[in-house]
Amino acid sequence: MCPYKTNRSEDKRDIQNIRFNKVLVIDDNRIDQFICQKILEIASFTKEIILKNTAVDALEFLSDECKTRDDLPDFIFLDLFMPTQTGHDFLQEYAKKSKMIRDKCKVVILSILIYEDEVQRLLRNPNVYMLLRKPLTLESLSALKELNSIQLRSHDEHIE
Repeated sequence: MCPYKTNRSEDKRDIQNIRFNKVLVIDDNRIDQFICQKILEIASFTKEIILKNTAVDALEFLSDECKTRDDLPDFIFLDLFMPTQTGHDFLQEYAKKSKMIRDKCKVVILSILIYEDEVQRLLRNPNVYMLLRKPLTLESLSALKELNSIQLRSHDEHIE
């Protein structure tokens, strides 16, 4: 799903060495949580993985346990289809969170079904960083790292 590609081998090596501090996985399905956790571990994607079964628990975690920028996850992997409060409901509440939270945490939609009209709506949401299909794979994590790397370089170029 990542539209960006790089042909420079040094960029690919740099991308493979990226490791983030913390990832939050929000999914009501324990099997999907397990798969996501194992792929993140195999890829050495992050130092810490936080698993939450509901959007409510995840929002409480962001409010109650993340007092500083360093406490916040770098990425939030969000399932859209959950009982009680859906991923869409989470995004509505997340939009009300502080700028510090929204700037630090990149929300990655991780869902088995994403309909075309839904894709367009999600891509217009400024709080959605990327859309990935379940199950999470090493290839999709690589695409996520690549997109993040490109955006960081672009950001750095604009600062200079």
